[in-house]
Amino acid sequence: MEIVIDSNILFSALLKADGRLAEIILNPAFQLTNHTCYFLYIEIFKYKERILKFSKLEEADLLEVLYRMVKRINFINEDSIDAQVWQQARQLTDSIDTKDTPFVALTLSLNATLWTGDRKLLEGLQAKGFTDVIDTVTLVSRLKAN
Repeated sequence: MEIVIDSNILFSALLKADGRLAEIILNPAFQLTNHTCYFLYIEIFKYKERILKFSKLEEADLLEVLYRMVKRINFINEDSIDAQVWQQARQLTDSIDTKDTPFVALTLSLNATLWTGDRKLLEGLQAKGFTDVIDTVTLVSRLKAN
């Protein structure tokens, strides 16, 4: 399954490095192909101190977990996404949260599924007819079915 990981998923996985989200990202048995945008790098640096504080990990340990996770994620340059796809993604996110536009654009471009923990984004996209979005509970149930 092709998955685009939203920033809130990676942040949550870092905050609880031994939790379910981290396991989904790190476990090759789940047969997920994880993708995300370069924009996520900026988000990680922007919130690094908060992630460090709330994860209760030492910086070296957090960096080790982050390293293990980014090795399992394909970071894709948003510049490679077609302008028409960007326009479609903007229309989908404009009344929800425009900071999620790169993730939606990448999802459309890859014909993948967006994995998000943002309920407002999930429900907003679904209300607009965008069905290639999934929350963790649904993803886990699909993984167990396989």
